[in-house]
Amino acid sequence: MIDLDAMDEREFIAFVGRRPGMFTGRVTYDAVTSFLTGYARGAARNGGHGLDGLREWLLQRLGHGSPLGWPGIVLQLTFPDAEQLPTEFTPAQQETALRTLFDLLDAFLAERAATPD
Repeated sequence: MIDLDAMDEREFIAFVGRRPGMFTGRVTYDAVTSFLTGYARGAARNGGHGLDGLREWLLQRLGHGSPLGWPGIVLQLTFPDAEQLPTEFTPAQQETALRTLFDLLDAFLAERAATPD
């Protein structure tokens, strides 16, 4: 049996990335980012870091400002040449967006863990 409570944030997010449907019911970018937003708010309410600093970290990678929240910035990074971000995803776009999301989250959480508070 897997003990989710024993995982640190990076391990937990990686676990969600391997089995998103177990947490969201539907394996879609919108469902997964909604789940992660709720997770982050719950973690923050309970004294954890959640995804604090993620938006700013993503903006550094983007290289310019954006009015979007972190889910939208991830899409800007995923589809940099798109004139408009997709609102409905093809299966290939869905897979690409989710893979990019979890790759970015892992890099963010690894960097945050390596940086002292």
